[in-house]
Amino acid sequence: MNCPKCDGILNQIKYEGIEIDRCSNCSGVWLDTGEIGHIIKTVEEKFTEEFVQETIASSFAGIPTEERENKAPCPKCGKAMGVVNYNYSSGIVIDKCNEHGIWFDTEELEKVQAHKEEWKIKANNESHKWSKMIQ
Repeated sequence: MNCPKCDGILNQIKYEGIEIDRCSNCSGVWLDTGEIGHIIKTVEEKFTEEFVQETIASSFAGIPTEERENKAPCPKCGKAMGVVNYNYSSGIVIDKCNEHGIWFDTEELEKVQAHKEEWKIKANNESHKWSKMIQ
């Protein structure tokens, strides 16, 4: 398969225990349907605190106009992929083919993981406060 962003070659690599496709030029990543669920549940990759804080600090809602207007083609079917702000307000805008999978530009997969892991920690730390409010 070819990269939907730079037309480089997508090579299979092992990541978080599964085979994914990474571009040899731009380092973008293609995940087939269902693979993101496995990666999010697996916590093998470690991220620096600085990377995590930069990811959280760059959160925003919505999708930039440039992203909406320049839709990348799915590397499997060639149809224009939709654009999604991961978790609605993470600021990590990913490209999604509803039939085949998700495209992550350079470091977006890692940012999704860092975002998910950080909010899971925060939720666990705050859950005792929520339970008291409900009682």
